[in-house]
Amino acid sequence: MKRTIFIAGAACLLLAACAKKGAYVNPSYENKDIVATTLVLAPLTAEPQINYPEEIKQDLLRDFPQDLYAAFIRTGLPQSLKTQSQFKEAGSDAFKGSPLLQPRIFNLTNDQLLSVSLPVAPGIEFDSLRADFVLFLENVTLSLGRDRVEDSDPRKTYKVAGGTDETDATFQSVRGYRFNLLHTSYYVFYDNHTGKVAAYGVAQTETPVTNESVEFIFKHSMDDLAGAILKNTPFNK
Repeated sequence: MKRTIFIAGAACLLLAACAKKGAYVNPSYENKDIVATTLVLAPLTAEPQINYPEEIKQDLLRDFPQDLYAAFIRTGLPQSLKTQSQFKEAGSDAFKGSPLLQPRIFNLTNDQLLSVSLPVAPGIEFDSLRADFVLFLENVTLSLGRDRVEDSDPRKTYKVAGGTDETDATFQSVRGYRFNLLHTSYYVFYDNHTGKVAAYGVAQTETPVTNESVEFIFKHSMDDLAGAILKNTPFNK
């Protein structure tokens, strides 16, 4: 996909001073009726990343494949966005042709900026979907969070030293970790009719790792990510 990079300057720098807590909503969209509109997840500029996949596999004793995660971002996330939003339809699609994109910078907090390439003009086309709004995601990453836990139940102990007889062994309380999948992603909602940015921000989530299948856990993580993306926007149900 062809992307045109412009020299940074006033034309491609948009700083929103009213952004608070990592989220901004264009006031003109706060009461906008979007029930009969379609949201399209634009192609990502980089593949979604799982940080330290081998460590995750070692800690959880199972594999969380990178390609499966990327597939859930492209298919599962739009489904979750549709369920939790006012959009009539939501999906991911490829650009039709090579639309002209230009880097723009947005203020998230006092010391954090979001850079994303957006269309220079509205009306960009996709292969199969007609987009009213386009969702651009940047720096989509997944990592593993660990919370130390200790079971105070004296019946739940394990032998750490000694012989085969319990009287000769030393026992210790069970200590372990509670694991969560941690998502981080920057997002921008682009109005494909007007060329305006309706909302942008950073989404961060924690999804507990349970004993269910990897697909089940990824599905719940997509629900959590969709909720975090929509939370501070006018598109939330």
